[in-house]
Amino acid sequence: MQYKDLLVKILSAIGYTDGQNALITSLESEDSINISKSVPENVTNIICFGLMPKDICFNASFRPNSFYQTERFSVLLSYNLEKLATSVDNKKALWAALQTEFKK
Repeated sequence: MQYKDLLVKILSAIGYTDGQNALITSLESEDSINISKSVPENVTNIICFGLMPKDICFNASFRPNSFYQTERFSVLLSYNLEKLATSVDNKKALWAALQTEFKK
């Protein structure tokens, strides 16, 4: 995975570690997933990069770096990892959203 180091840094910044209390996974560009039916009961937060609401079977408009609350979990949709890796503004917006959600 090309941007795994970036994902590991993002997780670390909010106190998570891949394989311990978080899971990094990827979809092919043409894939979609019904996230409500795919998420285990114990998951409370999901962060998606480069996906639109329709890609995860949500009926909502795309608001980057905004959490969508469901009955069981919250989902953050952010820009794709290439845009995050190359844009300070996008990184700052993501960091602000993560701080709001995870530093309560």
